[in-house]
Amino acid sequence: MTPKENLLTVFQHKNPQWVPCTPHIANEYNIPGQLPEELLKKPLDRLKIIRYLGGDVLYQIFPVKGIESPGIKRRSERKGDVVINNIETSVGNLSSKTKTTSIESPVYAEMDKSLVSVGSIELSRIIEFPIKSVQD
Repeated sequence: MTPKENLLTVFQHKNPQWVPCTPHIANEYNIPGQLPEELLKKPLDRLKIIRYLGGDVLYQIFPVKGIESPGIKRRSERKGDVVINNIETSVGNLSSKTKTTSIESPVYAEMDKSLVSVGSIELSRIIEFPIKSVQD
């Protein structure tokens, strides 16, 4: 079974051969150690790193500012600590919900200052995914 077939099996609510997963690579400070030097060149090629590590290629669906697609409307609204993202297309709509919270960045006195985030950090967790059924 190919990785694509395995992922489609999950969307059909059947048992996959393995649980699809992918490493989260946000930036150059959040990458697994012991990668070959050619994978560490900037800008990072997240697809190459994921494939090297044997992860499944999964991407989160969310509105992206600055990219417009004909016939697709995207909007986001915040209700308290929940952000609701809606994508409207000619064949149907998708929506997702993300719960957010802010924490103050810890201060690491002995850490290199270029590695420390200053100010608050916003954490988020998807509580409702956009793809809820095979029809989506």
